[in-house]
Amino acid sequence: MWVPAVANLLLLSLGLLEAIQDTPLDMALDLFDDEYVGCEAAMTAALPHLNLTEFHANKVYADGWAKASHKWRELQDQCPARLPPLPVGFREEHVVALLAYMDESHLYKEFNSAVRQAGRSRAHYLQHFSFKTLHFLLTEALQLLRKDQRQSGCRRVFRGVEGQRFQPAGPGTVRLGIFAS
Repeated sequence: MWVPAVANLLLLSLGLLEAIQDTPLDMALDLFDDEYVGCEAAMTAALPHLNLTEFHANKVYADGWAKASHKWRELQDQCPARLPPLPVGFREEHVVALLAYMDESHLYKEFNSAVRQAGRSRAHYLQHFSFKTLHFLLTEALQLLRKDQRQSGCRRVFRGVEGQRFQPAGPGTVRLGIFAS
């Protein structure tokens, strides 16, 4: 029995086996969870100024957005005929937001961490959450993509993240607490 344990310790010391971090799933009470019902137009109007403000406050976000914008322009220039049509209501900002979130950078990690804390209070959201634009655009993109789906209700989902295991904190309802690509 000690051979597998020794082998695992050896692999860990060589960096070949990564320790798995357990992430509890619960109702994520500090999570900022807004679907922007009734304020979509006001948020859309505020986006240009808000985005610039957030770029100044958050270099990771600014760099991620710039990289995603560049990637979107490249896709449009290189193979416009091969791009599928955008869903009804989709704007280029939605595409850039999705590309930025799904990029290999650390943007999604910082964004998810900030979202998990932004619901502490209105003051915390207003003063410390520098992803308001990205959150709105991702939320709106998901709403637009979901419009065509006919199914509703709960769904069993499986999410894999290298080095992380999501575990329910107990029986009952849980929220993932993050956007998941």
